[in-house]
Amino acid sequence: MRFLQAQLRLRRAAAPLPGQGLVEYSLVLVLIAVTCIAIMSAMGTNLSRVWYEQIIGAFDSH
Repeated sequence: MRFLQAQLRLRRAAAPLPGQGLVEYSLVLVLIAVTCIAIMSAMGTNLSRVWYEQIIGAFDSH
């Protein structure tokens, strides 16, 4: 009888908690957002300069 009770407790402890998947997906989403922000911060000034030069070049050629 004790073995069955211990086995039942072990199964309950190992079972995934409700909402656990939501927390994991949220953490992945936060990691992706932080990565995107870091990339945009690092490349932002270069991209801005390239677009600015393209726009100015288009107006200067006319």
